[in-house]
Amino acid sequence: MNDMTDNLTSDETSELGLGDIVKICIKNKFIILAAILIFAGAGAVVAVMQATYYSSEMLVKPRDEEGAGNSSPSGGLASLGALTGGIINGGNSKSETLIEHIKSRVFILSFITKNKLEADVFAAKGWDEVNDKLIYDEDIYDVANKKWRSEDAKPNPLELYHRFMDDFFILTYDDKKDLILLQIKYYNPKQAYEWMVSLSNEANEYLKRRSQITAEKRMDYLQTTLTSTANNTIQRLTGDLIKEQMRSLMMTNFNDGFAFEVIDPPILAHEPMKSNLPIFTLFGAFFGFFISLFVVLSKGKEKKDLVN
Repeated sequence: MNDMTDNLTSDETSELGLGDIVKICIKNKFIILAAILIFAGAGAVVAVMQATYYSSEMLVKPRDEEGAGNSSPSGGLASLGALTGGIINGGNSKSETLIEHIKSRVFILSFITKNKLEADVFAAKGWDEVNDKLIYDEDIYDVANKKWRSEDAKPNPLELYHRFMDDFFILTYDDKKDLILLQIKYYNPKQAYEWMVSLSNEANEYLKRRSQITAEKRMDYLQTTLTSTANNTIQRLTGDLIKEQMRSLMMTNFNDGFAFEVIDPPILAHEPMKSNLPIFTLFGAFFGFFISLFVVLSKGKEKKDLVN
């Protein structure tokens, strides 16, 4: 019984109270302060060593179904939608569909390939502002000969896609206002602006081509339906749908800004994006404080255990 009481008393007295913690911190205040300064400085160095980015962005609003040339059947026309197996109605909202297409691997990789941006996306690591040229990772890319050092160094399509989406492209959707913010951030402000303009133009063209192909497939299907049925009601509804798809094709060819209306066009950035220096410095200071606190408290507890 006495042994159990002695063990319990020893366990309780080995625990540090609030007063003990305060005393240990005061006693080791210079160690804690030094750790805070060292880790804060390290965070600042990491922030400074990071590449500087310039941003170009544009605000767009998805065009309504009428403006985009994808008008949906209504009234009596909707009754044939079920017969077409969903070929008339896509199901998703225009904004969701637009975002899915812009962020798709098919579109992003076609944009990179068409503009020959593979090296700029995967091998570039900064910008020499004085000489106005990109800085590349020489270990994987031969700048002089404009080729990859080896087949292993050459990125595959999936790596290119993820690098572009993770490092350089941001898409933000405001569902309340139905607005989409497209943003390109890059080392060179001129390239960020040019990429943003090209991406928006090619997104419109890409979606326009998809709409044309879809409308033509619908026309073929409806023409087949019209010639293969003897039902007068079906023939009438099919004829109306054919007119609707012809109108869709006409609107597709008519609209320059097919997929979205530009509310705020991109401009050339003259100042880099906001620095992460304060965030990294603050994070480093907090990290240093907690690390040093853990160390001094661990030593304080060890000493108390030895005394007990």
